[in-house]
Amino acid sequence: VVQIDRDSLSCLSGNTTFGSVDPIPESLLLYATETLEADAILTIDLTSYHPYRPIRMGARCRLIDLKNLEVVWAVDETFDSARADVASEAMRYEARTRTAAFPVFTGSSILRSPRRFAEFAAEMCFLSLPENRLSPKF
Repeated sequence: VVQIDRDSLSCLSGNTTFGSVDPIPESLLLYATETLEADAILTIDLTSYHPYRPIRMGARCRLIDLKNLEVVWAVDETFDSARADVASEAMRYEARTRTAAFPVFTGSSILRSPRRFAEFAAEMCFLSLPENRLSPKF
């Protein structure tokens, strides 16, 4: 995974940002394929963010195969902790990933932590990634 910083993006395309639904600038496609020898480009937008209870975060992601410029994966999801199913899944994620040296369960702390809730939302998005849907290199 190679991240393209804003300065490089600005030099390549004239813009410091572009959204996940925007066309990818031709100069960026050339840079990614020829210079970076990348197989794909992943774009991610934060579509909603409410860091106070109930926490809500939305993400829109798109993975584009650079061999044929097809979208091989996309997700557009909002994770709202006010929904019982989302809160329950977030608490299961918290129980599974808690790494404190002396774990003390304080009860649904993930529903009060924007950082931990964002980690949960990211994992839920990326779990839907296909295992390997990119075009063969040969």
